[in-house]
Amino acid sequence: MRTVLILVPLCVAVACDDGSTETEPSEPAAIAETAEVEPAADEAPTAPAVATTTGFIEASVGGELKRFEYLEAAHNTAAANGTFLEARPSAESEESFKFALVNLDVREMDFPTSIRSNVRRMQMAGMNYWDAEGDGHPVVFNDDSLTCQSLESLLLRCTFSGTAHPDDGGPVAITDGRLEVQLTTDALRDRFIEGTSGAVRRPGTR
Repeated sequence: MRTVLILVPLCVAVACDDGSTETEPSEPAAIAETAEVEPAADEAPTAPAVATTTGFIEASVGGELKRFEYLEAAHNTAAANGTFLEARPSAESEESFKFALVNLDVREMDFPTSIRSNVRRMQMAGMNYWDAEGDGHPVVFNDDSLTCQSLESLLLRCTFSGTAHPDDGGPVAITDGRLEVQLTTDALRDRFIEGTSGAVRRPGTR
């Protein structure tokens, strides 16, 4: 009888095999399973897609035709403090046409119209062609060389030309310029701008 009392606890202690193949999952196995579904520490998060708009900006730069059709929505806007446009060949490219019409809101204009700088009204109209090497070719519109034909449902159509004066090298002719860009707006931003600085009246506005 004494021998039986000794063997029973020993059998329990070593989990004697009773012929069953079912076993309870151990805690280390559960941890390993959890680790398999977690992303790797060096896995980069997926970047959100950039919203784009439709259209193009094109011009001959020094006799070479450039036409860019990649337009980020946030960079092609009509706002209370001005109208801004940017077109590139692709999302990765550094080459671009950029327009800054400061304090010139095209939504407040009658068309067709020429858009030009007016220092007295603190209005600036200019564009810059940036080449693939990162060199700028700025143009300031002081005459009728930027003419916009229409704005229908925020689709802006204009023609432009000018002489760029890059930092390095001589003047560069920019000719046969055309743009057709679907602009975006932000009502909340407009209310903020008008509430802090006041709306600026533009030449040729209603």
